[in-house]
Amino acid sequence: MGYTQAELEEKAGLARTTISMIERGKRTPESYTLSKIAMALEISVDRLNEEVWENVRENRDNDSST
Repeated sequence: MGYTQAELEEKAGLARTTISMIERGKRTPESYTLSKIAMALEISVDRLNEEVWENVRENRDNDSST
């Protein structure tokens, strides 16, 4: 969506380390955290999940082609 981690941290009220760990796949967010991120991005949780799964599929496809 074009936000930096610092911008998302401020908008969502989450720690940057939390955002970073979620982004890198080192932490699975709880539903409350997903809701805060979705609200900050002004999208639904469903849309956020769609974005996440699209990225997972792309990464999986890229990993299998190497």
